[in-house]
Amino acid sequence: MISFVFSACDRTSKIDDDNILKNEKATISTMSAEVSAIIIEKEFSDWQRAYADYFNSNLTNEYLSSVYIEDINNCGIPEVFFLYPTPSVTLIYYIKGSIQAIDFNLASMGTTIFFGYLKETNQILYVRARNGYEWFVYNWTDDGYEEKHTYINDSHYEGMNTHNEDGAFYINSEEVSEEEYEQLENEVINLLGNMIEFELFTNNNKENNQNGILGYIEEKLF
Repeated sequence: MISFVFSACDRTSKIDDDNILKNEKATISTMSAEVSAIIIEKEFSDWQRAYADYFNSNLTNEYLSSVYIEDINNCGIPEVFFLYPTPSVTLIYYIKGSIQAIDFNLASMGTTIFFGYLKETNQILYVRARNGYEWFVYNWTDDGYEEKHTYINDSHYEGMNTHNEDGAFYINSEEVSEEEYEQLENEVINLLGNMIEFELFTNNNKENNQNGILGYIEEKLF
């Protein structure tokens, strides 16, 4: 269990100038024998405190198997990706004073999964390739990440059902011309060609941080 303990201010009362963020301490404790505690002594911004509160309320050790932290949308506040054993990924990000979460199912079951981001456009990309392509592009807006979903498949498959008509093509379950289909197929292939895959930080990948995952979280967020 991750525990963030704030010692300098009472969040249930009004914070005045003498109390706000001065000498604030956050203690990160873990069941890991490798890292027993990390003490952070610095001023916290609103988004840092929001992340700490979220971790304290929602995360357990199973989330710490791997993590990726990066400012994907170039807003000045990093996004956090946690991989846990299902397998699935939870993206958490800060927007308008609160933490929002998006879950991604990475269970393959015969499906090829691609998951990463597009650096030039600040987009997150999640693609499932089986009997066609199904992909989700997440665009950053003033209200957070907005999802755009597209699914294309040929006449032989639509979900688990086969079609009798040969030569038919579908976009989001509606029949389209082969030209329209190939245009979108080329689009998703180009997206995959430009995608940067997430390099998750695990306890076995500590070249840049001797304290493992908790040290990585401290370095990136606090």
